[in-house]
Amino acid sequence: MLLPKSRPAIVYKYGSATRVAQIVRDLTFFFAPAAAQNDLYEFRALSLFTENEDTPFRVTAKGLVADGSVRSFEEGLEMAKMLDAQDVRPTYEFVMRQVNEELARAKAHSG
Repeated sequence: MLLPKSRPAIVYKYGSATRVAQIVRDLTFFFAPAAAQNDLYEFRALSLFTENEDTPFRVTAKGLVADGSVRSFEEGLEMAKMLDAQDVRPTYEFVMRQVNEELARAKAHSG
């Protein structure tokens, strides 16, 4: 492996090159428990998800694209909107349950 001739001042946004060298030298690294995370975006993936009355239709459209029933998201959305809101609700609830379970699993095994 080729190493740069000079060390960068910062490795990642929270550690200096000196601190990273110490971590590598001592083979120790601190992982904060998930409950102690203090960064605005840590484990806030759902905050990036905008939900409105069209969300169940969008989720259904993405499913139609994924299973090959339609060629594009736009075509899937058009098809999904032909359905009654109650028809798309079970698919939406199933997907959101899976998303929440995966996020909980990631949070439980991260820190």
